Amino acid sequence: FVFAILPTAGNALDMQGQVLLQTTMAQHIERHMVNGVIPHVVLDDGIVVDLVPTEAHPMILSYGEGYVLCTDFRDPEGRFVNVDFYVAQGEEGYVIFQMEIDNRAPLHALMEQGKVKKIVG
Repeated sequence: FVFAILPTAGNALDMQGQVLLQTTMAQHIERHMVNGVIPHVVLDDGIVVDLVPTEAHPMILSYGEGYVLCTDFRDPEGRFVNVDFYVAQGEEGYVIFQMEIDNRAPLHALMEQGKVKKIVG
């Protein structure tokens, strides 16, 4: 699916850009679902955990020329798992180039360094 309207340049983000980013994240999640869940390998122990998407956060962060969005998933025990999506602007719209599952510390470090800033939410 290609968006007919390209996002705005840089980190200027109007309502249309916000909607396009959220739509990109939702489509990315949908494309990676297997039987209604996102399988995730916990690399520390090799266990595959099925994650169910629950709620997208309205917050959007800027990161260089791109953005970071996040959403909550739930694991089989019902615990919330944060998932962060790193997004870049491509020629035909936004592209998610990295997804961090239950790994919020690097994002917090980037925020503390001033490399990531909240722009919406």
